[in-house]
Amino acid sequence: MILFRGAVDLRPRRGVCMPTNFDQIIERRGSNSLKWQKYPEDVLPLWVADMDFAAPEPIMRALRQKVDHGIFGYEMPSPQLAETVAGRMQKLYGWRVSPETVVATPGVVAGFDLAARTVCTTGQGILVQPPVYPPFLSVHTDKELLRQEAPLSLAVKDGNLHYSVDLDRFEQAIHSGGARTGMFLLCNPHNPTGQAYSRSDLTCMAEACLKNGATICSDEIHSELLPGGVEHFPLAALDPEVGNHTITLIARARPSMSPGCSVALRSSPTGSCWNAIKRPSCRMRCMSAAWAWQPHRRRTRAHATTGLKP
Repeated sequence: MILFRGAVDLRPRRGVCMPTNFDQIIERRGSNSLKWQKYPEDVLPLWVADMDFAAPEPIMRALRQKVDHGIFGYEMPSPQLAETVAGRMQKLYGWRVSPETVVATPGVVAGFDLAARTVCTTGQGILVQPPVYPPFLSVHTDKELLRQEAPLSLAVKDGNLHYSVDLDRFEQAIHSGGARTGMFLLCNPHNPTGQAYSRSDLTCMAEACLKNGATICSDEIHSELLPGGVEHFPLAALDPEVGNHTITLIARARPSMSPGCSVALRSSPTGSCWNAIKRPSCRMRCMSAAWAWQPHRRRTRAHATTGLKP
């Protein structure tokens, strides 16, 4: 499964950079910006991954066309969007995916919440690697699941903090705490450490999960925001068997500066994980649960469209 937002590649090594004026100052106070309204005006907010650059022109143009159309009715993800997502994975990573495996979710966090509800059963564990993006640490709540932890190892290298996978600790954490691990929630590239895992580390973690019957949900939303010379390896593309047990999430919010519609993509139309997700009844149940997880979005939408206060 992949979460996908936008359509602009900003990585220099790909040679497809969109022109951006990084010197333009855009006043965001008074624009209902969560980032800028959380603290007093004398505080410079650096607490959330929300860039203060304008979105790329192709995205602005598409939004203007939609606004000019004048009707904002109910929509579903189009076949063209699914084909675009699949084509982009092929272009960037040589990863062949089927458009029919594209599944829409309201957002990245809702995506791994959906994954947990789909592949885990009551009493199972969800394995995470702290320090990690805070929502990872609460995905087990309200599902009668156990959080299992395999902390990253910290060392100082050339005066910089460096985190790495302790494979022994990782394997020991699987099925720990008296619960079988139902899902490993991976963050690659890692948030907040910035670690882009090597093919070797990914292979070792994937093999440990397959050996122990755990599904992998890989959050790869930062895969297109990497420094020069660093390569991203989609976990599900490492091996067909790994792909059959992996849900991959990507999002274009970071590189395209445009948090918006999201799409989830399953790496292969085979395997028990995909068979569960593609059932219409399961999709409806999981999507309802995912939206219910984000009550602030429902309140904001009601306020914007009806004038009702949140």
